[in-house]
This record gives sequence, C-alpha cells and structure tokens, in this order.
Amino acid sequence: MTIEEPLKLAAVIGSVTDCDLLLIDCLTLFAGKLLDVFGDDSVAISENIAALCAALEAPPCSVVLVSNEVGSGVVPAFELGRRYRDLLGEINQRVAAIADHVLLMVAGLPLKLKSPLNKEGRA
Repeated sequence: MTIEEPLKLAAVIGSVTDCDLLLIDCLTLFAGKLLDVFGDDSVAISENIAALCAALEAPPCSVVLVSNEVGSGVVPAFELGRRYRDLLGEINQRVAAIADHVLLMVAGLPLKLKSPLNKEGRA
C-alpha cells in the first residue's frame, strides 16, 4: 500500500494498521513542505516535528526513514536555503536521537552511526 502525504506524517503513522514495515521517503521533502506551508511560523514547524517524533516513539510496526544530508556541502547563498539546511539538520538530529539504528550512506556504502548494544555491550 502506498500513502502519499507530504506533511501530516504523524497522522499517517498513527493511522497505519496491519503492517510489518513502514517506509517514509523522505524527511527531506517533509522539511521543504514545512517551510512551504508554515513559512516563518517556527512554533507550527516545531509542533509538526514534535508530533512526528512522538509518533515514532511507539509506531505500529518497524519504520525506515529516508533523508538526505544537506549540511555537509557549500553554504547556501540565500537565506531560505540556509533555513532549509538548518531545518533538515534539526529534523535528522531529532529523529536520529530516538531511532534504534542510524546509517549514513556514502558512495553506496553504509556507515553505521548508531546501533543498539548487544548482550556483550557492543554495537
């Protein structure tokens, strides 16, 4: 089943039933949509990010989130580009903080950034 929802991700996560895996592709578009809809309303943007994180705390199934890293390159020349870069960085950080696993893909190679500890206390 495919659900297209660029903004209300928390509501979609809360409404999904009878699934094994939920793929959210991608947080990059979510960040853009937040800026498009809410503009300078940082409270509304923050509330939407908080709602997403709350929904991810107890999802109905396993969740895989896809995002892009846009903060490692050239500093955007325009203020909106910088706001977008910073917002996506904040979303990525907040989601990564509650995620069990975090991978960074570079040149098709997965770099493990976060993984739960095993019985021996190793990732």
